[in-house]
Amino acid sequence: MSSRQDKSVPRCAECGARAFEIRGALAEVSMVYCAECGTELGQVPQVLAELQARVARQIDERRKRRLH
Repeated sequence: MSSRQDKSVPRCAECGARAFEIRGALAEVSMVYCAECGTELGQVPQVLAELQARVARQIDERRKRRLH
């Protein structure tokens, strides 16, 4: 994997791991945790919204690079 692709993969702020797990029975109230150190990242809807915003920013950046 190239370094450019590495930057697009979310990482745990505490340990830098790229593995996450969801704990809970219902997606709306389940929590996302780092699979390595157990740091709580937030509820599933919040984490998904952050990921979607990140993807949208990356798409915008790629479009801007193509125009220049």
